[in-house]
Amino acid sequence: MIQYLLNMTAIWLLGIIVFDIFLRKENYHGYNRWYLLGIMVTGVLFPLWSWDNNSVIYTIGGSTMAEQTNVVRETIVAATTPKVLSWEDIILYMYLGGAFIMLGRLLFELVNIMRLYRTGDKRNYNDHTIIAINKPLSPFSVLKGIYVYQPENYSSEELAMIMAHEQQHGMLYHTIDLMIMRIFQIVFWFHPLVYMLEKRLLMIHEYQADNAIKNNTGDYEKFLVEQSILGTAPILAHSFMHSPLKRRILMMTRKTTALARYKKLVAIPLLMITLICCTQVAQSYAPPQKDGNKITYKGNVIEFGDSTQADTIMVEDPITGELFMQITRKEPGPSKFNGERIYNEDDFKSGSYDRTKGSRGNSPLSTHILKVYLLSNTSKFIKQLEDGTYYFGFGHVILNKDGKIVYYKLNKLQYQQKDGERATFVNDKTQQKFEKAMESAMNGSPKYRPAIYNGKKVHCLVQGSSYTLYFRVKDGKIIEM
Repeated sequence: MIQYLLNMTAIWLLGIIVFDIFLRKENYHGYNRWYLLGIMVTGVLFPLWSWDNNSVIYTIGGSTMAEQTNVVRETIVAATTPKVLSWEDIILYMYLGGAFIMLGRLLFELVNIMRLYRTGDKRNYNDHTIIAINKPLSPFSVLKGIYVYQPENYSSEELAMIMAHEQQHGMLYHTIDLMIMRIFQIVFWFHPLVYMLEKRLLMIHEYQADNAIKNNTGDYEKFLVEQSILGTAPILAHSFMHSPLKRRILMMTRKTTALARYKKLVAIPLLMITLICCTQVAQSYAPPQKDGNKITYKGNVIEFGDSTQADTIMVEDPITGELFMQITRKEPGPSKFNGERIYNEDDFKSGSYDRTKGSRGNSPLSTHILKVYLLSNTSKFIKQLEDGTYYFGFGHVILNKDGKIVYYKLNKLQYQQKDGERATFVNDKTQQKFEKAMESAMNGSPKYRPAIYNGKKVHCLVQGSSYTLYFRVKDGKIIEM
């Protein structure tokens, strides 16, 4: 979420800077309107874009991958509410509170406009409706309804200027823009750039409406000054006095230069920059950086045990076939995540593990669930593989207290063409594609049910330190796993 907000902010900020430097003082108002709307929508959608879209359902031995992924769906649940509110919960409630306030404000203004419409005197004017109101507000319009305070007090020339201005708002469907901005303000009420974009878009709306009064500029400018003493219109309406007078008057007299036409082209490189820098493909993180017993990955610090541990394994003599014991060193596992303890299977066996909120075993995420998820989200890579059996290993998979996979160690992919043959590592090109596909799937992994220890969410190590997964491919499809 933080990465998404950063990318969205970068797009909006860059768009505003380009607009203020190159486009703000030019009278290509139609272009500027769609530019600002495009920046707002692009900022929300582009950070969600991913170059690797690999979600496909496979057929596996008479059953579907969808059936097996039911296990995954059952574990992807909302975070369990702890006994004490966490900072994440407090932030969520604050966000929802702000969103409800903005929604309430919008509903209040809608009711206010409906009340003015219901109580006002109505008359037809061309294909619009004039609503005479008794509340001292500057003339404003909503769709094809034009609200005017005591229209009988205006001369025929003044009323004609109001009608021409407000009709222009209606013909250009500016009210739709206002609704889009209100939705943005409800969802992103905390973001200051939303209000900066709105301010610039409203200014463009007024420039476009002012263009309807071209033959009587002097009287129109005087009339604007006179109307400035009235109250402002509702937030869902286009007020006759919505924007600063000085800028509107200057824009009405501004001439288009030859250079101004080329300024519109700045949107093309801006679009390319945002596409390259602010989509999910640009979120690929740097490889883990090791410093002693600490590894930095995705901005997090994972601390490992200080030394390797002695262990014994049974090894088969390749000549005699006899088994013998061999002492080896087991790689130390992760012990801390950003300074907080990582719990493992031994902790859950000996500690007070709440099985009603977690699951049986050492963590809520099992090897099978992870395997199904990874293979069901790497279809583009699977389709390119030759027929045969493939093996790959995972180790040190860490699930944080929010239920998100935050670290893992991936072993190389091995390939066995026929049963009985020895598995060999795939070539470097295939290995790179495999690592990229797995990274994309892991970075897009959903949240799982977090582990609970003594009533609190904790970081945990998934299914021990390491395990090997296999799958069999034929004709670009998984037939066994």
